Amino acid sequence: MISFQINQKNERRATLSLVVLFLFLSALLATSSINADIVEADDIQISTEELIDKKLILGANHTVVSPTLVVGAMPYYKINSPFGEFSATGNLKLGRRIHEINVIQELRAIDKSKLTIDSVGDALKKPVEGVVQILGHPVNTLKGVPDGVGRWFKRTKRRVEDTADAINEYASAHNKSSQNGSSTSNKDTVRRVSEAGKRYLKRFLGITGAYRGLAREYQVDPYTDNVTLKAELELLSKYSAAGSFGMKQLDLSLPSALGDLTKVGDLVWDSDPLDLLIRNEEESRKLGISSRAFESFFNNSNLSPTDMTLTIEAVRGLKDVRNQALFFGFVAESQSVDEARFSIRIVEFFNRYHQNVKPLQEILLTERLPLAIDENQVAVVFAPVYLLRWTQLVGEASVDLMTNVRQLTTGSKPELWIEGKISDLASQELENAGWELHKNTLSTLLDN
Repeated sequence: MISFQINQKNERRATLSLVVLFLFLSALLATSSINADIVEADDIQISTEELIDKKLILGANHTVVSPTLVVGAMPYYKINSPFGEFSATGNLKLGRRIHEINVIQELRAIDKSKLTIDSVGDALKKPVEGVVQILGHPVNTLKGVPDGVGRWFKRTKRRVEDTADAINEYASAHNKSSQNGSSTSNKDTVRRVSEAGKRYLKRFLGITGAYRGLAREYQVDPYTDNVTLKAELELLSKYSAAGSFGMKQLDLSLPSALGDLTKVGDLVWDSDPLDLLIRNEEESRKLGISSRAFESFFNNSNLSPTDMTLTIEAVRGLKDVRNQALFFGFVAESQSVDEARFSIRIVEFFNRYHQNVKPLQEILLTERLPLAIDENQVAVVFAPVYLLRWTQLVGEASVDLMTNVRQLTTGSKPELWIEGKISDLASQELENAGWELHKNTLSTLLDN
């Protein structure tokens, strides 16, 4: 397995290159040679108008910079706004970013001088510390609770105890599955999961009902990685009038303005972070998550509660497909936020394909690339990329992928589904290699 070391300086290139490697088998495994004289460049600058709808390029509060850098098969957009420069990897995130920028404008336009601060904002800091302390001792009862937060803990106690039970249950199951000489003890497992729970709470428990109410009103992800938007939501959620500011009609018809949030919005808006964590843990167990995947999935800081919920709901739609729980481990291996989003996109694709195109029978993981087998034993592969070109890496890796497909399936020509565009050269070469191509159709399949 290839390990990718991503540092801050080269995070953009590493993340985007990782996506390409993630979607196609590593070129290091390739066994066939590709004619270097006919391959396309790995990185190109391309007019933004060739990649996205014109109405996305210029808006009241933003301009998408042109040209756009395409690294591998992914466009890396730059967006200028009155609130600074934003970035977006891929078209789905671009649509979401533009919507978030418009929401920031709306939130900053609110006259805060007419609002009063709600003292609950500061009071919630103590319960955060209290719950972290409790999860540090998952089998203990509530002790050392800060004064003045008793009512909050009345509704939290049950959930904290449920989480402790879940941790202990997982630890027991983990030990039973580790009879092959593993030295991992129950105590060590509880400690690791407990630490994960504490990190989770420190990251998300401050996302209050008022905060989530604002997120719902403005139709944004409460767990967004947009720090500017988060700051505005946090500020306004401290006012007693939070959730009733009289939102203007924002344009939600823009491509990907809400994207995959529409599928799990009620869950992430209505549930506090701890409730959502417990719910997701329980649902993942029902769907057959392995003990190893459970730990890595809920311990991955690149996955937000929204990401976890999206994954679980997508896997649920595949519950009658063999090996569908393998997707938990697949998503859990994500080493960046962008990789996590593209991994989840793949799971969502197979969910929609299974429901709307043709029933699937089995999920296979070839190295890191998921492969689905339909009822006719035809292999189906999905690449959530927006400009697939015939680069050296894609050429070599596609040959290796075809080899694996032929070894694992007995059906006719395998299908390769591309979310975005594909160059003429890539189309020609892939079809010559035996792929049946489906391109420029995935937004309809995934987002409607």
